[in-house]
Amino acid sequence: SPPGGALSGAPGGSPRWGGVAAAAASAELVPLLCRLLDADGDGVVTEREFLAGQALVFAASRAGDASALGDACFRALDVDGDGVLSREEVEAAVRLMVRVRAVRPEDQKENAGQLRKVHKWKKPVRLHKQRSAESLVEYYMDMYDANGDGVISKEEFCQHNALQQNFFDLLNSAEFDSIFPARE
Repeated sequence: SPPGGALSGAPGGSPRWGGVAAAAASAELVPLLCRLLDADGDGVVTEREFLAGQALVFAASRAGDASALGDACFRALDVDGDGVLSREEVEAAVRLMVRVRAVRPEDQKENAGQLRKVHKWKKPVRLHKQRSAESLVEYYMDMYDANGDGVISKEEFCQHNALQQNFFDLLNSAEFDSIFPARE
C-alpha cells in the first residue's frame, strides 16, 4: 500500500485503501451500519437486532440486484429517522459513495457540450465531464424529489433505483469488507 494510506490501483481496477483511508471510510460506514441494524430506531442495537441485521446486510450484499435493497437503503440514508431524506442526508451518502467509488458510471457523466461535425462523414461528438459530489447531489435530488419539496419521501425513493444501486455497490465494496470481513 502506498505511504500515508493513499489510494492505489489493484489488479482488475479494484481500488485498495491504505490504513488511514480505510479508517476514514470505516468511520463513515459504521454509523450507516448501526442505522441498518437498529430495526426499531431507538438508538440501541440489541443482540437480536445485531444478529438479524447482520443476516439482512449479508443477504442484501449478496442479492442479485439492487431492487431488493430499497428498505435497507432508505433506512440507512434516513439519518434522523423522520421518514424522508433531506438534501443533507443525500449529500452525506453521496460523498461516502463517491469516496469508495460506489456511484453508477452513467450517473458520473455530465453533458459538457458537443463538437460539431468536423467532416461530412462523421457524426457530432458529445463531450462529457465527471460530475462532482455536489453535482451528483443535485442530480439525485432532481431525479428523486418529484414534487420539488426539497425532501425525498419513501414513495419517491421507490420510483428510481440509482441510489439503491450505489448502496448495493457500497455493500459489496472492499471498504465495507474492512468493517464486515466475515461475509463470505
